[in-house]
Amino acid sequence: MLVIISFYDNANLAIAGMEADVVNQIISELDMVEEGLRISKREKHVESEMIYLFGYDKDHIPVIIEVKRSLTSISAVQQLRMYVNDIKKDVKGANMCVVFCVPLVFLT
Repeated sequence: MLVIISFYDNANLAIAGMEADVVNQIISELDMVEEGLRISKREKHVESEMIYLFGYDKDHIPVIIEVKRSLTSISAVQQLRMYVNDIKKDVKGANMCVVFCVPLVFLT
């Protein structure tokens, strides 16, 4: 037996603050992302643009943290892919971790 139930929330979505606020919160609580995470550069400039936060995990694997304040699109994912390619040019053959912080909204 298959049961499908739809719930609707009529609340308005209000996003407060700026991307920098989220970045500051991440920096102040790095363990919420990953235990042992170290940020080595805020606003790291790479060939394609600027990475909000760049660091290394406890195993010295590069970590890219990108923050979006609004709902995201495929172009934001492509932007992350460019960041990964830029970093891989400097760190040949490296594994990499990418953290993408975006508002979570379920649409029906």
